[in-house]
Amino acid sequence: MTYQKRYFKLHLKVILLSVIPLALSTAIPLLLGKIIDNLNKGFSPEIIKTIIICFVIILVQRFFNFIGNYHFNITENIVAEAETGILFDEFLNSKSNLSGTFNNEKLLNRITYEPYKLGSLYGTTPVMLVENIIMFVVAFCVLLYLNVYLLILTSLFIPAIYSVGCLVRKNIIKCSKEKSLVTEKFLLRLTEVLTGFPDIKIFRAENKINASLKEIRRNMLKVEKTEAFYQRMYRDINGFLFTALPLITLVAGFIFMQYGKISLGTVISFYMYVGNFVEPAQNLADLRIGVLNAGEKKKLIDEIKKDFAVVLSGNENCNNFSDILLHEVKHKFENKDINVKANLNISTPGFYGISAPSGLGKSTALKILSGLLYSDTADVSVGGKRIKTFDTDSLNGKIFYVSAESFIFQGTVKENIELSDSSNITEEVFNSIFDKSDDISLQTNLETEGANISLGQRQRIVLLRLLALEEEPKIIILDEALSGLDEKRETSAIELLKKLFKNTIILFVTHRKKSFDLCDAVFEFTAG
Repeated sequence: MTYQKRYFKLHLKVILLSVIPLALSTAIPLLLGKIIDNLNKGFSPEIIKTIIICFVIILVQRFFNFIGNYHFNITENIVAEAETGILFDEFLNSKSNLSGTFNNEKLLNRITYEPYKLGSLYGTTPVMLVENIIMFVVAFCVLLYLNVYLLILTSLFIPAIYSVGCLVRKNIIKCSKEKSLVTEKFLLRLTEVLTGFPDIKIFRAENKINASLKEIRRNMLKVEKTEAFYQRMYRDINGFLFTALPLITLVAGFIFMQYGKISLGTVISFYMYVGNFVEPAQNLADLRIGVLNAGEKKKLIDEIKKDFAVVLSGNENCNNFSDILLHEVKHKFENKDINVKANLNISTPGFYGISAPSGLGKSTALKILSGLLYSDTADVSVGGKRIKTFDTDSLNGKIFYVSAESFIFQGTVKENIELSDSSNITEEVFNSIFDKSDDISLQTNLETEGANISLGQRQRIVLLRLLALEEEPKIIILDEALSGLDEKRETSAIELLKKLFKNTIILFVTHRKKSFDLCDAVFEFTAG
């Protein structure tokens, strides 16, 4: 495990808070032993004073123990939240042409659950290691002070407790990893069922789909039962050892008393405090296995981090957007061979139409042009250079690809329009796109994917994202982005775009032939 220095202050704070109750806990059994030995000699006012001091120490110890445990318990959450934030940053900073390459179910599962294991690995593990070493050393010194013979007897149990903990917990780790992988498989299957629900009903596939879901759930249950078995075994074995050890030391203590080697008060003190010596051994065994478990989870996170870090494009910055060339696109996308021919050659701003039959692959070609898809073979250039040579980050915010199904997020209309930090939408611009008949305002709350509004309204909201930009785009690609609008609204939208974006190259895909009359030129995509 590599120590994460960024959490040093958090670790130091929690450790310092734990030292106070640990120090106070050493005094309690010593005082109780003193009280018992004094009572054997006869009652005295000094005993009352010692009892009061003991109660005060117990109260103070409990108070600081509460504070320390609270900060220890939230350490995992604090670190997990920070690690999740790092994961989000890496995901959102991945290249745009990785869109569609991620396994959504794997990402959802690992981003949601696995960072908590990092919270344990980077958060509580270093604290537990230091705290238990301190506890072990302090307990050893206290028990050595009380009676060396009982300490030797107790020490014989330490290897057994540590070994049992390591042996059983290894199987728990194995089950935990299997459970995570089976969960991802179930999420994937469930997503398929939700997406393909219409086909399931049409082809009467309920029985087969249900059987496959039940099979995966049976595998999940099998793993969960095995994990529960080893968890229970671990608790019961350690419970037996923890119960037996104090009793053995107590019996041994009474035997030593017969030979005058030890007092009753010391036996009771040792009996009360021996748990502080054994507990660190168990905790360190748990800690070792916990680190191994968290290490396996870290591998799962590192796997998706590698996915985020993939670079498919070049590293050049695109500074010239004046020339667009799209001659031929040969590309394999989603197990389909795309072969599109086009003599698209644009060197001046304007509103240009694109005509292409459905299913040809025009969207794939235009996504390659925008940098959303990587192609090593496509003959697509911007500013005299092949699109594959550019770093996609230099294309983002310059080339805007808008489709018929551009995403609507849960939130207000205003939040959906002003996606970038510099975006700003005014009521005047909003009212130029929406009127009273739409019954929509900037404060209207939208459901995920805009489920509570029409396709045309969703498309107009996406259109407003362009109008809210602070800087004029270099290239706008409207891939059937106005298909949900009636002819009148589409005409108004085109005229508004031409008016506002006079220095922008706008590529407009539509199946409404009449709309091409509003274009400066029309290019046709054909099959290669």
